Formats: sequence, C-alpha cells, structure tokens
Amino acid sequence: MLGKLAGANQLQEIADWAKAHQAELAQWLALPRKRMPHAVTFSRVLADKVESEQLEKLLREHFKQQVGP
Repeated sequence: MLGKLAGANQLQEIADWAKAHQAELAQWLALPRKRMPHAVTFSRVLADKVESEQLEKLLREHFKQQVGP
C-alpha cells in the first residue's frame, strides 16, 4: 500500500520501493527479519491470499474514520 501511494504501479516497483525502505519498514512494522519480499512473493500473496473486495472495504472504512463523516 505504501509503495503504491509512493507511485509504484507494478509489483516489481513495489518490491523495489519496499527494499529501498526496508530498514524503516522493518522497524515500523516490528518485523523479525529486515529483508523485504521479492515481487513474486507480493504477487502470490496478493493473488492467492488477499480478497480484493474485503481489502477495499477495510481501507474505505479506515480512511473514512481518518477523514470523518
């Protein structure tokens, strides 16, 4: 999501963005390892594990709370 907001449109661009910011992301997300996933991993997770409609709904609700009614 952060990579996308930063202008990355392809999975490889998102993976490259994550790699460029891996230290900050690992600290911010309290990750046990500091290495970021490869673009193929992002693809597999997004295609197989993430329900796009549910993600869209959760993001809409989150941003609605941030902005207010």
